[in-house]
Amino acid sequence: MDNASIKNNIYNFRKSRKMTQEEVANLLDISVTAYRELERGSTSVVNPNIVKMADVMDASTEELVLGYYP
Repeated sequence: MDNASIKNNIYNFRKSRKMTQEEVANLLDISVTAYRELERGSTSVVNPNIVKMADVMDASTEELVLGYYP
């Protein structure tokens, strides 16, 4: 799984949950800029934030990484 696929999965999952980038960033306790970098693929997503991000979006890490979203 490449970083581009993962970032697209995170974007699609966030959208399916009707969450804004700001909401997710606040729940992750990171800046909006840092979250945008994750979603854009400028920062590696497979880091400690992926577990917290999955929790915030009520998903599993597998769903975010592999792209299973409603």
